[in-house]
Order: sequence, then C-alpha cells, then structure tokens
Amino acid sequence: MVGFRPLNKTLAAKSGADARIHQTIIKALSLYFQEQPDIVLVYVSDMMDGRQRQRSLLFDRWFREFGEGYTKLDYTDNTYTYCGMIFREGHSYTADLQEAVDLYVQDKEA
Repeated sequence: MVGFRPLNKTLAAKSGADARIHQTIIKALSLYFQEQPDIVLVYVSDMMDGRQRQRSLLFDRWFREFGEGYTKLDYTDNTYTYCGMIFREGHSYTADLQEAVDLYVQDKEA
C-alpha cells in the first residue's frame, strides 16, 4: 500500500498545487511498472476530507497526460468511493480484469 499526503498542515493548506507532486507520483508508478510489468495497480482516492472526487479527477487528468501504453478501469460509485486499476495494455488478464470491474459495478448498482 502506498499513500501520498503533505508532510504538514501548512503545506496542505497552501492554495495551488505543487507540480513536483504529480511528477513524483508518475515517476514512482513508472518505476513500479518497469520492475513488475504484469502487476495491476489498484487505487482508492483518499476519503478522509471529502475531496475524493477532486482527487479522482486530478488522477484522471494525470493518466490522460502520462498513461500511454496503459489501461485504466474505473469502478466508482460516483458518490463516495472513487477507485480503479491500472495495468499495461495487452495484459494477459485484461478480459478478466474488465469482467471483475463490471461485476463490481453491477453489484453496487443493485
């Protein structure tokens, strides 16, 4: 499990985003997939302060910018829980992963 948070409340309260944050996360994820190309990254946007939707939207923007060669599947209930998974395109279990997400979403909607 990996988490990203500001080191102190002063940094957290600052307006505007620090460009180094997304660069650090992208680099860490790049190294992660480089070392283990068949891995599936499952993520959940932090819900502690009610800003999980904003975090998810930001992560989506970063993925559009840097996600070439990868697939991202979202399984979000669009009210409280924002999560998904990322894996390399052509992953041998792509169909199984998609099916698992579809079943999860169907179950949440039932």
